[in-house]
Amino acid sequence: MKQQPAEGAAEIRRRMKVIRGELSGDIEGIAAQARDLADWKYHVRRHPWGVMAVVAAAGYLFVPRRKEIISPDAATLAKLADQDRLVIEREPKAKSRGGLADMLIAPITAMLLRSAGNYLSMKFGELLQDKADQSGAEPELRAAPPPSPAQRPR
Repeated sequence: MKQQPAEGAAEIRRRMKVIRGELSGDIEGIAAQARDLADWKYHVRRHPWGVMAVVAAAGYLFVPRRKEIISPDAATLAKLADQDRLVIEREPKAKSRGGLADMLIAPITAMLLRSAGNYLSMKFGELLQDKADQSGAEPELRAAPPPSPAQRPR
C-alpha cells in the first residue's frame, strides 16, 4: 500500500514534466502568432483586397472635397449684397495642398525613426551584453535556473 503514493508522485512528476514541455511550445507559438498579428505586412499578404478596401475608404473619408468656385453675374452680386450675404475676402488665404507624396512622408518617416530606434536599442543591448561577458560579471537580470529534483521541496 505504501508503494502506491510513491508511484503516484512519480506519475505526477512525469505528467508535470510533459505539461511544462507543452507549455513552452505553446508560449512560443502564441508569441509568434502575436508578432504576426502586430505586423502590417502580414495583413497585407494575407488579405490584400481587404487592406486595399480599407485604404480606399480612408482616402475617400479623409481627403477634403474641392471647393466650388462660383463666378456670379452683377445681378446676383447685387441681390446677395442686399441680403447681407455677400462676403468678400480681399486676400484669400493661400493653402498649400500637398499631393500623395506629401501625405505619405509623415507616416514613412515615423516608421523609419521607430525602426532606427529599435535597431539602436538592440545594438546597445548587445554591446552591454558583450561588455558583461568580457568582464566576467554576472548580469543582474538573469533568471535563476530551476531547482533540480533533489532540491525541490516535497
